[in-house]
Amino acid sequence: MEVVKQLIVFAHFKGGVGNSFIASNVALELAKNKILTCLIDFDTKLPNCANILGLEVKKKNSMYKFFNNNNPDLKGDYFIYDKNISQNLYIISSSCEDEVEVLEELNDNSNDIEDLLNISKEAFDIVIVDLPVDYQNPQVISSIQKADKIFIIGDLDINAIENTFRYLEMYKSLNIPLTKFTYIPNKFFDNNDITISTIKETLGIRIGTSVPFDYQLVLDSIIKSKPIISTKNKITNAIRDICGMITGNIQFDEVVEGDSIIKNPFDQAKEEVASTKFEFVFKEKEGED
Repeated sequence: MEVVKQLIVFAHFKGGVGNSFIASNVALELAKNKILTCLIDFDTKLPNCANILGLEVKKKNSMYKFFNNNNPDLKGDYFIYDKNISQNLYIISSSCEDEVEVLEELNDNSNDIEDLLNISKEAFDIVIVDLPVDYQNPQVISSIQKADKIFIIGDLDINAIENTFRYLEMYKSLNIPLTKFTYIPNKFFDNNDITISTIKETLGIRIGTSVPFDYQLVLDSIIKSKPIISTKNKITNAIRDICGMITGNIQFDEVVEGDSIIKNPFDQAKEEVASTKFEFVFKEKEGED
């Protein structure tokens, strides 16, 4: 599937709304449709994306190591993947082994954040960014300013909608057009007090596909580190609808990845953007099949 290169941000303004869960499954579904996809987990204090996908991020190739490596030729080493999950999905994340105090340095490193976003967008077709709830840190501001589309994940809690309204007002003051934003109601169920029309009227932005509520299905997926899209269910259908909003393909159907060898994204980027300051070399890790 041919798509326009895009930086897609998943944001939330209240904890526990399922932002990482939706972002991770959307990224995997895009990758399974043979779209070269990168998932950036900017939630350095509670990195969940790798666990949701069944990946392990080690300290030696974590996001913090990326920011502290001054050799641009080796930047690709910190984008990890597992071909058994998808040969088209790469992730960069902090490690649970990284110290919180060390990761706090990220908040004062907006230039490195810009570099990571630029490198990712050059090398991949679609970049999915999972943001932390802290709307004031540089990861959030830089990502939202550079984003092509911004999906706000929220539930039917009045605090989530109220917080979203306030932060949208702040982003308007930064001259970020509201046309970039789409609100995705997660854990959706019939509620007489809060309806889709109420949310749309309150926020003044586009309302996207509602993700239905199924507590047990989501809990099993997270505990087993088995992505929700591995099974057929209503949540999976909603994930595919969101993918369709990203790609412009309304009928975003399941595609099984073939056995064709995908060219390494960093080698490809090196050929296409050799005139830039980045030289991409992606080395297969020793011991990988």
